Amino acid sequence: MQLDSLLSFLPIDRRHSLARGLPIPASAAGAVLFADISGFTPLTEALTRTLGARLGAEELTRQLNHVYDALIRQVDLLGGTITNFNGDAITCWFASDEHPLRDTARRALTCAFRMQNAMQAFAEVRLPNGETACLSLKVAIASGKVQRFLVGDPGVLRLDVLAGETLNRMAQGERHAASGEIVIDEATANVLFQTCEITEWRQHEDSTYRFAIIRSLTTAAEPTPWAELAPDALTQEQIRSWIIPALYQRADALLTELRPTVALFASFTGIDYDVDADAEHKLDAYMRWVQSILTRYDGTLLQVTAADKGSHFYAAFGAPTAHENNAIRAASAALELRKLPIELSYIHSVRIGIAQGITRTGAYGGTTRRVYSVIGDAVNLAARLMTNAPSGTILITDRVQRAVEAEFITDPLTPMQVKGRSEPLPVARLVARTEQTDAQPLRQLVGRSTELAHLLDAITPIVDGVPVGATWVYGEAGIGKTHLITAVRAQLGTSITWYRFPTDQLVHESLHAVMPVLHDYFSFFLAINDILKKKLFERRIDRLIRNLSDPAMIAAVSEARWYLGALMGLHWAGSPFENADPHVRFERSLTAINTLFQAESLVKPLVLHVQDAQWLDPDSRTVLELWIESASNFPLAVVIDSRELDRTVADRHALTLFPVRELDRGGVAALAAVVLNGKVGSGTVDYLVGKANGNPFFTEQIALDLHERGAISAVTGEWVMNEREIDDMPVNINAVLIARLDRLAPPVRTAVQIASVLGQEFDVAILEQMTDENEGELRLKVKQAADESIWVSQSDTQYVFRHALLRDAAYSMQLQERLRELHARAGAAIEHVHGENVTVKAPDLAYHYEKSGRHDRAVYYFIKSAQYMLSLHANHEAVGYYERALLLAQAERFPPSEIAPIYEGLGDLHEAAGAYHAAHTDYAAALRTLPADYAAWRSKLYRKQGQVLHKWGRDTEATQCYELGLLELHNDLQPEEACQLYLGLSQIHYRQGDLDEARAVALLGLSMAHQQDDKRNLAYALQTIGVIDWKQADYPQALQRYTDSLDLWQAAHSGLGLAGIHNNLGLLYQSMGDLPQAADHLQQAHALFEQAGSLHGLACVYDNLGQVYMQSGDEARAMDALEKAVSILAKIGLDEGQVFTGMWQAGTW
Repeated sequence: MQLDSLLSFLPIDRRHSLARGLPIPASAAGAVLFADISGFTPLTEALTRTLGARLGAEELTRQLNHVYDALIRQVDLLGGTITNFNGDAITCWFASDEHPLRDTARRALTCAFRMQNAMQAFAEVRLPNGETACLSLKVAIASGKVQRFLVGDPGVLRLDVLAGETLNRMAQGERHAASGEIVIDEATANVLFQTCEITEWRQHEDSTYRFAIIRSLTTAAEPTPWAELAPDALTQEQIRSWIIPALYQRADALLTELRPTVALFASFTGIDYDVDADAEHKLDAYMRWVQSILTRYDGTLLQVTAADKGSHFYAAFGAPTAHENNAIRAASAALELRKLPIELSYIHSVRIGIAQGITRTGAYGGTTRRVYSVIGDAVNLAARLMTNAPSGTILITDRVQRAVEAEFITDPLTPMQVKGRSEPLPVARLVARTEQTDAQPLRQLVGRSTELAHLLDAITPIVDGVPVGATWVYGEAGIGKTHLITAVRAQLGTSITWYRFPTDQLVHESLHAVMPVLHDYFSFFLAINDILKKKLFERRIDRLIRNLSDPAMIAAVSEARWYLGALMGLHWAGSPFENADPHVRFERSLTAINTLFQAESLVKPLVLHVQDAQWLDPDSRTVLELWIESASNFPLAVVIDSRELDRTVADRHALTLFPVRELDRGGVAALAAVVLNGKVGSGTVDYLVGKANGNPFFTEQIALDLHERGAISAVTGEWVMNEREIDDMPVNINAVLIARLDRLAPPVRTAVQIASVLGQEFDVAILEQMTDENEGELRLKVKQAADESIWVSQSDTQYVFRHALLRDAAYSMQLQERLRELHARAGAAIEHVHGENVTVKAPDLAYHYEKSGRHDRAVYYFIKSAQYMLSLHANHEAVGYYERALLLAQAERFPPSEIAPIYEGLGDLHEAAGAYHAAHTDYAAALRTLPADYAAWRSKLYRKQGQVLHKWGRDTEATQCYELGLLELHNDLQPEEACQLYLGLSQIHYRQGDLDEARAVALLGLSMAHQQDDKRNLAYALQTIGVIDWKQADYPQALQRYTDSLDLWQAAHSGLGLAGIHNNLGLLYQSMGDLPQAADHLQQAHALFEQAGSLHGLACVYDNLGQVYMQSGDEARAMDALEKAVSILAKIGLDEGQVFTGMWQAGTW
C-alpha cells in the first residue's frame, strides 16, 4: 500500500517525531480539547427513516467525514494533534513544549472557536426528502500535565494513549457543556483570565472541579500550522508498527464496506496513571497480552482509552478480515481476557460487552488524520453492555448468544434497559466453553435419506471388524456434512468406538486436531501435576497392552509409549525417545499416534472422524494419511469431512468419495416445515429455494429470520410470505459468505465484487470493459475465482455465481456510492460491447442506470425495454417497464414532452389487453400533460381515446374525442391523422345504423389516405368501406375491398391489421355461405390476435367462430368458442350483449 495513504493513520506529532528521530516525552504539559458533535442521533434517525438503515448509515458517515475534515483542519492550523476518535467526537492534544502553558491554552481555545465557526456550515443538513437536521458542537478544554503512553506490540500495532488527571477533568467538563458551548477547566481559566470572557461557572455538587463557560476570546492565537513533511521523510518500516497489519496485507482493506462484525468492549481498573511510575509499563504489558489473545482469534484492537476511574479498550472480529465464526472467536477471546495471568494481577474489575451486527468498516475522519474503525449499532450496544456488566462478567446480546450456544454455556438474564434503546435489550451472561461432546443431531435429519443409506453402507461393515478404508465427505459450508455423519454415528451406536478430531481455524499449533483427543484419552483432565499425569498415562497404556493378543502389536505399543509420552510432555531418563536421533524423534512420535489407534481398533472397531479437514495443520495431516493407510488393513474406519476434497491426499490414497449436494425442492420444504413447526406455503418454499439454493444451514437461518422479522404468517395452516422484498440476509449467513470472499486474493476479490453488480450471471466481455484491464489479466482473475468455487463457467464468456447469496454478499458489502459508480460503468460497458444491438439489453441498461442515479438514461431504456417487450408480444412485462419509466420520470420532474409518450405507450398496451378504463385514463393523463402547442400529438391522443371509448361501447364520448382531434388539426390538417379520425367517426355512424353517413365519412378518410399514399391508412379505409358494403349485402364489392386491404396490410407487415381483415373476411364468407372458408380466415385471425395479445380481438373472433361452428352443426366447438368469448369480455369489462352489437361482429378495424 502507498506510504502517503497510510501516514494519516498516525497522529501528526508522531509523524514529525519519527521523522526527526526524537521520542515524544512520556509526560508533558499542555491542553486537551474534546470536541463532541451534537445532533448526530436525530440525524441518524432521520436518515434511517428516509433512506433505510443501510443507505442512512452510509450518508451519516459521509456527513461525519465532512464535519471531521473541517474540524481537523482547524486543529492542524493551530499546531494540535488528534489522538483519538470516539464515534462523533475527537480528542486533541496541544503540547506546550518550550512554550508557556498560557500560550498553549490560548491555541486550544482559539481552535475551539474556529471549530465552532466551521460548524456553521453544517448547522442545517438538508436530507434527501427535503427535511433538515441540525448539527452543532460542544467543546471542553482542560490544561495541565498529561501522560503520553506508547503501548502495544510493535509486531501487531502500536497505540498512542493519553492518560492522567487532566483527561479526567476534560471528561467532567464535557458533561457540563451544552450544545454550541465551549467549557474550560479552572486551570485553563486561570492562565487565560485576561484573554477570554467568562459568562458563568458550573460545578457538580459531588465534585471539587469548577468549569467556566466561555463567550469570547479577546486575543486569538496566531496560526501555527504543522510543517509539511517531505515525501521521503518516513519509511515503510518506521510507520508499519502503527498500522493494523491487514491494511498492509490487503490493498482493499481501507475500502469502506458493510460487514457483519462482532464488537468487544472491555473496561478495567488498577493503574494510577499520574502516581504510578510504572504506569506506562503496566498498561503496555497488559495491552500486549490483550493483543496476543486477540491475534490468536484474529480480532483487531482498535482503540485504548485510559482513565483512573475506568479505562477500556475496543476490539472487532470480522474486520478487516471476516470469518464465519466471528461470534465464537469473540467469545473465546473474552473468556481468556477474563483470566488474568499472575504477572498482570494489578488489573482489576474487568467488564466485557459483546454485540454482533452489520457495521460500516473502513477509514473515517479527515484528509490529514483518520483511523480504521468499525461503526454501527452493534458497537454502541457492546459499549453499553460493558458499562452495565458487573465486575468479572461478560455480557452478550441475544444474537451473540444464539451464535455461540452450541459451544458455550450462557445464562439468559432479564432484559436490560440500556441508553439509546426504547425497549429493554435481551442479554445473557457468557459463562464458559462447553466440554467437547458428541451429541445427537439437534434436529431430525431431513431430505437426506438416500445419502444416509449410502454412507451407512460404506461404514457399517466396520462393526463386524471388516476394514472399510477411508471415506471423504465434502461439500460447501452449511450443506449438512456434520449433521449427516452424526446421524451415522447414532445409527452405529455403541457397537464401535468413535473418536472425533475437530480442527479449529483459530488454532495454528502443530497437531492441534489430535492433541485434545489424546489428553482426553489419557484422562489428563484429572491430573493436577506431572506425577499424576505420568501415572494416568502408564495406567492407560498398560491396560491397552493387557487387552492385546498379537505379540507384534504389543511390541509396537511398548515402543510407541515413549514417543507418545514425550508428545504429552512426559519424559523418562534413558528412554528410547531420549536416546533417539533428534531428527527422527518427531517422525516416530507421529507413527506412535498411528500405532495407538491401530491397537485400539484390535480391541474394539474404531471410527476416526476428522472434522473440517480444510483447517488441518501439516502435522495433523501427516497423521491423517497414516490412518488412511491403516484403514485398509485394520478395523479402523476413517471418516473425513471438509468443504472441498483435498486432491493431493485423494490422489495418493484409495478413498471412498462422498460429495454432499444441495437439497432438492422437496427437501427444502420438509426442512422449513421442521424449523417453523408447520407446513410451508409454495411461495415461501420458492423464496427459500431461490435464496438458499438448497443449502440446509442457509435454509434454516433464512426461515428463522423470516419468522423473526414477521415476513411470514401462518395462514390457513401454512406459512406464507407477507412481503417479497427482503433487503438483507441474516448476519450469520452473511458472515459465512464474506469470510469466503475474504479468503480470496485482494485483486480477485475486487473482481468478484465488480462482477456482482452485473447480477447472478455475467459476461466476461462486460466485466473487462468495467475494469479497464486487459483480457489476459482479467481472465486469470476470473479463473482463480472459478477455482475457488465462487462461480462456474457456462461458456467461454458466460459465468454464473455458484450461489445467489454469495453474489448478494459480494454486492451488499459495498457502499452505495461505490455501487452507483459500478452500475454506471456497467451501463457504459454494455452499450460499448453490444453497440447497435443494444436493444435486447435495454432491460439490463435500465436497471444499471437507475441504480447509478442516471435517471435520464434509465427512463430512456425503460421505454426501450417496454418497446422491446411489445415486439416480443410480452405485453405484461412491457406495461411494467412503462410504469417504472413513468414513476422515475415524474419523480425527477421530466418535461411534459418526455412524460406524455410514457402515458401514451401505457395506453396502447392497456388498449391491446382490453383494459379500456386504464387505457382511457392513460390517454387522458397524456393529454393533461401536453400543452396546447403540441396540436398534432394531442389530435392523435384524442383519436386513440375515441377508439378505446368506441370499443368500450361509449360512442357519444368517442364522437366527442374524434371531433376534438379534428379541431386540434384545424390550423394544420395532417392527412394521415385526419384519415384515422374520419374512419373512427365512420365506425360510430355504422354502429348507429347511419350507413350513408358512415360511407361518406369513410370516403373522406380514403381521400386523405390517397394524399399520403399511406399503405396502413389505405388498408384501414378500404376495410372500413368494405364493412359497409358487407352490411348492405354487396358481397362482391366487399370481397374486392377486403382483398385489396389484405394486400396492403401484408405490404405494411401489420399483424393486427391482418388479424382484423381475416376476421372480416371470415364474416363475409359466412354470409356468402362458404363456411369452410369462413372458419379458415377466422382461425388465421385467431392466431394473429393471440400473437399480438389483443384480448378484444380474441373475444370478437371467438364469438364469430362460435357462430360459424354453430351453423356447421359442430355444437361442442361452437359452445367452447362462445364461452371463451364471454370469459374474455368479462375480463375486459364488457357484458355479453355487446359482442353481438353491429360493429363488434365486424371485428377490430
